[in-house]
Amino acid sequence: MKNSEMPTVAQMVEQTGGWVEKPTAEVFGLSKEFSGKALQTIKVPANSEVLPFLIERNEKIQLDADDVRRFLIAKFLRRPVMLTGPKGTGKTEAFEQFYACMGLPCISVQCGPGTDSDYLFGRPDLQDGSIGWVDGVASLARRIGAGLLLDELDGLRSEFSPELNGFVVMHKPFTLMGQGFKHGTKVKDMVIPANEHFFLGATTNTGGKVEGGMDYVGRNPIDQTTLDRFYHMDKGYMEEEREVSVLRDTVAHLPEAMAKSMVQFANEMRHAHKREEVFEPVSLRSLVMWAEWLSLIHI
Repeated sequence: MKNSEMPTVAQMVEQTGGWVEKPTAEVFGLSKEFSGKALQTIKVPANSEVLPFLIERNEKIQLDADDVRRFLIAKFLRRPVMLTGPKGTGKTEAFEQFYACMGLPCISVQCGPGTDSDYLFGRPDLQDGSIGWVDGVASLARRIGAGLLLDELDGLRSEFSPELNGFVVMHKPFTLMGQGFKHGTKVKDMVIPANEHFFLGATTNTGGKVEGGMDYVGRNPIDQTTLDRFYHMDKGYMEEEREVSVLRDTVAHLPEAMAKSMVQFANEMRHAHKREEVFEPVSLRSLVMWAEWLSLIHI
């Protein structure tokens, strides 16, 4: 099947039960409803289990209400989001679990110096005796209307910036690389129409700037015209009380005093990392791993 003939997310949902409208707080497991009427309900698939590219829901991760609100607003306004912050603040999990709660397809791409244009945007290839376009992961997500997370976007080589400028504009059609026309690729394969369900997220540690600290060597600057197209979200570490609560909810029988000590130690290491006195901060993921290990041995 050629890429331009693949079913979209909307078509797949309609074929498997359609959409249902649910309270937003219920979908994302929030304790309070949003004040804005437009954000109080959300449409989700009635039967998401049969959809491709689903992110598994991690019940141990409680989404932050402000993150959900900003994601929903950006999605409604057709603006891509860029989450920026230190390692271990949950940037990737926030976007992926946003999609996991909705039960909608989401493709995550780990960007790096080895990521090439064919992998992201595809290439012309022989299909059924004629030249067709084989999508990359990014162009496929845009074509069918899935969520797409470009993780560590500043790991991409700088020459990607011109193509990214057009790709991140979600409300307009996107034309793939011109080299496809040289090989006889059909125009309908090369132009991806705007898809109302497509939503783009990206994460960076440096905000697209070169100066990122001693542990962000290899990061590349992102063109300012690309950065300006994103809705920027700063993602910091949780407040101490909330992090202690999450840690105790995640690991059964973990004493509160031990949880507090672990979070306080993590915060000291994070401050030291900010001063460039240590190479790595301590993430909540690491704290959970340590607590699980302790629970098996000592608790």
